[in-house]
Amino acid sequence: MEDSHVERLVEMLGAGAPAASDEAARALRELGRLAVPALLRGLRHHDHVRRMRCASVLRTMGPALQAAVSDYVALLTQPDPQVREEAAWALGLLGWCARSAVPPLSAALEDPDPAVRAAAEASLKVLRAYFTGRAGTQLAVESGPAH
Repeated sequence: MEDSHVERLVEMLGAGAPAASDEAARALRELGRLAVPALLRGLRHHDHVRRMRCASVLRTMGPALQAAVSDYVALLTQPDPQVREEAAWALGLLGWCARSAVPPLSAALEDPDPAVRAAAEASLKVLRAYFTGRAGTQLAVESGPAH
């Protein structure tokens, strides 16, 4: 599956036609774990309809999200600081299913790159709020990496 196809499906979530949006959501759910990175990027899109629909699709992808947590945790150890930063932000966006990411994110608070440390700190704040019943994922959604 090409990334451009997945990105196009995410774009269709914000399209005005409900039938096209519903079909895109179904296709993204079927892709499962392959669609998660594009859906997480969609959570930071300027269009609130696309953000809402990406969140809606992600909420229904339980096992795929759990698998994505492992993928993103592994990325926290990559040599490229931008990859580590993106992984840290993504883990905060995964919310309820990212409980196992708290120890690796805590370790990322000691990362040599300040952007990675900031992303880890923000994601930990979001995850702690999730686990204490004060979920406020807007912090991570609105202040994610700018690249």
